Amino acid sequence: MMKLVAVAPRRRAMRRAAATLGLGLALALAGCGETNPLNPDPQSTPTPTPSRANVTLTLSGITLENDKAAGFFWALVANVRVNESAGVAATIDYIRLDMFLPNNTLIERTQLSGAQIPGGNALSARGVREFPSLALGFNQDPITGRYLVVSVATTDARGNAQVTSSGQLIFG
Repeated sequence: MMKLVAVAPRRRAMRRAAATLGLGLALALAGCGETNPLNPDPQSTPTPTPSRANVTLTLSGITLENDKAAGFFWALVANVRVNESAGVAATIDYIRLDMFLPNNTLIERTQLSGAQIPGGNALSARGVREFPSLALGFNQDPITGRYLVVSVATTDARGNAQVTSSGQLIFG
């Protein structure tokens, strides 16, 4: 008989503990999704707006050809891709070709102004402009050691200017 008396209080205590735990869980779950009492009107953090355009230049399919650009003996012909990735529209001011001697002395510069760029000079926010087989002309001979650099200059919608250049395209 003593055994039964001893067990009954333990079961009662276990039931109370289980009921308390269940009530605590129910209250905790009921509070999910509600506002924090310390901050009753939470605001989401706004995504910061970009302060300037981020323009990149990619060249592919590069060839050197004769008489491909009117008024020039030589032409660098390439698929040119201009990409804006920050979300700020821009205007392409020019696409430029510079030729240098091996000692980094500039010997020739030619460019397409914004008005000469095929399809116009607008570059939309997060936009891509493709210029397939764009011929950039020059007259200096492509002698070993000389190199070319292609650049694109842009001005974004906020008035920021940027020049992005290719690497050196060295004649070998």
